[in-house]
Amino acid sequence: MPITKAAFHATLADQAYEVIKDAIVTLDLHPGDAIVEEDVAEQMGISKTPVRQALARLEREGLVVRIPYKATYVADLDPDDVADILELRAVLEGLAARSAVEAVDDATLDAAEAILDEYDAAVDANELEKAAEFGERFHKLVSGATTNRRAAAMLDMLGLQLQRLRAVSGHHHHRAVESGKEHRAILSALRARDAEGVEQAFRNHHGSFIAHVASGRSGSPIEEST
Repeated sequence: MPITKAAFHATLADQAYEVIKDAIVTLDLHPGDAIVEEDVAEQMGISKTPVRQALARLEREGLVVRIPYKATYVADLDPDDVADILELRAVLEGLAARSAVEAVDDATLDAAEAILDEYDAAVDANELEKAAEFGERFHKLVSGATTNRRAAAMLDMLGLQLQRLRAVSGHHHHRAVESGKEHRAILSALRARDAEGVEQAFRNHHGSFIAHVASGRSGSPIEEST
């Protein structure tokens, strides 16, 4: 993977983490690829210790698997794990949005609507990768308004997995159109300050995606879910 020498605005372990993480989520490193501490350290111009620390962090986040006395590998994308991740995200986002109902202000909701306008424009132009980026911005904006910080932290961790899933699966126009409608339902419930409604809207959003995958309409076990 292409690696440059480390800059010095963060700890070396943080820098190693960002380099390896980006290589994984952008598929410069593929599931099953080995990550050799010595090679990464040499390419970054640092010692093995911060690389080892970075790999330990990535292991906690589920992006790598470390086999003692052997090697560290990029984690596989097991279909059962994917289903678990999506179901967990549905629960956490519903919980986060429910707690955000009273805290979120009109300016934030207006910003969310502007993002959805950009999302719809990208879908109309069949720029599905760009639409996915706007979809993820919408999700992050809503979850960022939550008063449940633990849920927000867990969603951030799941976000890394979802970035990699999107890179593997590609994008599908029909699903993007349906997601756009579901995003609007979430926003409508937030504007109405309807806690139960917004939680249900998130569950519907993820539930329809999971059902879409299960129906076999996608060419991949994973499809864009934002």
